[in-house]
Amino acid sequence: MSQKTLSWASLEDIVTACDEAEDFWDAAWLTTAVDIAKKSLLRKFIREVKDESGMPLWHSLVTVDADGTEIRKYKQEALFDKEDYLQVIQYYVDRTTYNMRMAETLRDRVIKRQYIEQLTLPWE
Repeated sequence: MSQKTLSWASLEDIVTACDEAEDFWDAAWLTTAVDIAKKSLLRKFIREVKDESGMPLWHSLVTVDADGTEIRKYKQEALFDKEDYLQVIQYYVDRTTYNMRMAETLRDRVIKRQYIEQLTLPWE
């Protein structure tokens, strides 16, 4: 009995093989896949819309519903009021604080593990 050797496959090849398999995709799964694809394409579109200086024209923030579930919401900056600006600014401040802490922690680890002697971060 001989075994078929499997080689690397592109994502397109794998999709084709799944399409050719009997009953691989069920209707509920396909409905979910279409929904995921739509959301993915819209997120990509929103990220790509920028002004002449390269700044995004859409922003997002995370809200929490009554059940405690986090929901990301999007809004065009042209429709912002004062509170919208303040919420988005706070998001970026929070991300900056987090990213700075991550960079400092990783810098400290690389020094502790003696891979390098010193690393000065841009804000130091």
